[in-house]
Amino acid sequence: SALDGELKKRSGQLPDNVTVLKIDYDNDIKTKTTYAVTTQHTMILLGKNGNEIKRWIGGGFDTLMEQLN
Repeated sequence: SALDGELKKRSGQLPDNVTVLKIDYDNDIKTKTTYAVTTQHTMILLGKNGNEIKRWIGGGFDTLMEQLN
């Protein structure tokens, strides 16, 4: 996806306390079920304890950075 390429190029712009995980939507059933993901390109911001802070669908690197604020 476009975001994947952007993350590779701009990962140095992410805050130090942020880790981005890419999940295989087609094969990672456990993670999809755990976080109730029903559509591809779902982004979920999790807290330190794995609690969901917010979620959104799609967007590029700039959207990700906006959502982190």
